[in-house]
Amino acid sequence: GVQAFSAQHTAFRSMTPWEEPDLVHPPLLTFALWVLHHLGIHPWLGIKIVYAAVGALTALLLFRFVRRNWGESAAQFSLLLWLALPLFSSALVGSETHSLLLLFLLLTLSQGLALLRRPGPDWKRAALFGACGGLAYLSRFEGLLYFALFFAAILLLKWKKENRAPWAMGMAALAFCAVACFYS
Repeated sequence: GVQAFSAQHTAFRSMTPWEEPDLVHPPLLTFALWVLHHLGIHPWLGIKIVYAAVGALTALLLFRFVRRNWGESAAQFSLLLWLALPLFSSALVGSETHSLLLLFLLLTLSQGLALLRRPGPDWKRAALFGACGGLAYLSRFEGLLYFALFFAAILLLKWKKENRAPWAMGMAALAFCAVACFYS
């Protein structure tokens, strides 16, 4: 992540130290480091701040997500796994851009399930679902695949119940494109 950072970035693109487009690191981490750099924080410290904040936010969102869907004891167990197992807790200390992807996939999934639970087209949830999917894509390329799978599943499940669902999903697609267009 840090090797992709350069203070001379324009348009928040990930670049290699040789000023070529970096196809391995999508721009969200680079943008976060750019913002912290302009606040006077060195990139080496900035990346630790980003990873710590993302890891803490992911732990909080995971707890809330699991508690909402499966109850308090399952949420406590998921938080225990998150904090105790090296595979999960590595996001707290950094794992390139995987921790950002996990955070935004969790947000996308959470908004998608909320969209499924509500009857009728929920424009706000659909826009949040699309925007979170766009941020997942900006954090790692795999975010596009996950968003497409979530999108197709929600569209099919909602279409069975309601014939107006495609309009709300159109809002989700529009929000995704609005956020994802920053990756150029």
